[in-house]
Amino acid sequence: MRLLIIFMLLFLSSHSAKAQCCPYINGVTILPANPAATDTVRVVMNVTTPSQGSFIGATHSTSGMQISVSACYFSGMLPALQNYVDTLTLGVLPVGTYTLHFTARQSANATYCQPVDSTQINIGFTVGASQTPPPCCIVIEDLQLIPANVVADTQEIQLRAEIQMPAMASLHSHFVQVLGDTIRVETCFLTDTISLVNSQVDTFDLGTVNKGSYIVQFVANQGSSSAGNCVLAISKDTAYTSLDVAGPISVERFLTTPIQVYPNPFNDWVVIENYIGDYFLFDLKGIMLRHGHVTYKDEKIFFDELKSGLYILKLESIVKKIVKQ
Repeated sequence: MRLLIIFMLLFLSSHSAKAQCCPYINGVTILPANPAATDTVRVVMNVTTPSQGSFIGATHSTSGMQISVSACYFSGMLPALQNYVDTLTLGVLPVGTYTLHFTARQSANATYCQPVDSTQINIGFTVGASQTPPPCCIVIEDLQLIPANVVADTQEIQLRAEIQMPAMASLHSHFVQVLGDTIRVETCFLTDTISLVNSQVDTFDLGTVNKGSYIVQFVANQGSSSAGNCVLAISKDTAYTSLDVAGPISVERFLTTPIQVYPNPFNDWVVIENYIGDYFLFDLKGIMLRHGHVTYKDEKIFFDELKSGLYILKLESIVKKIVKQ
């Protein structure tokens, strides 16, 4: 009988020791990976206990650049590994380099933390300065072609653009490209990070052109000074004007004309009212899709083959933006 009692005591002692064995810390991760002073910092705790049980809770305290995190786990009598992944919010932290002391405690009580064993690891992380996004957005306010009346092949043409900037900006680059009846001017303006809405006027040389009617497409891209280019543009705006060599110039948004195009948006057709003459239809890339002639002053023109989107309708010196639904 004495031997049996001794054996049972040894068995219970061995089983109890196994249940009380320290928790295993698989890893501690800071989120986000590179926190800034405006981010809410969280810590992800990955812990395994040697026996099945439950996660009781976690607390933290901060003293200067030292952060202490304590997590408590109840580990029962059934010897079976159990993994826990839990997240604790540390909050918004000032800029600096921190050391996080993480302690995983094993509790003998399932209701509250009664530590019987623990393990600890330390990790370091840095909270950086917040990154202020560049202000947005660039807006084209006005386009003018100079001179107003152009003689083919004899006069240099300039495009004057007035642009509203969200911050102080400088013209980084531009190029001019002539594609058939479209003159495309694409620009890149670099802005700083201090918001200051202002208007800027720039002039671009287009050179001489042959006699004819043209659509001038002006594209303004906003890039950041830190990037030094407009490859990843912060914002972009596009405006159009038309040019008749030896004819008047019109910008749609400032033009008053009795010529009407309706309905707009449209489904299959539009009515061109108070106009007789040629019309040209372009897509936003400047590619001419249709050339026709309006015979009657209130004529219905079918565009049912078009896909939904924005198109440019040119009626001699007048440019209209129309939308296919």
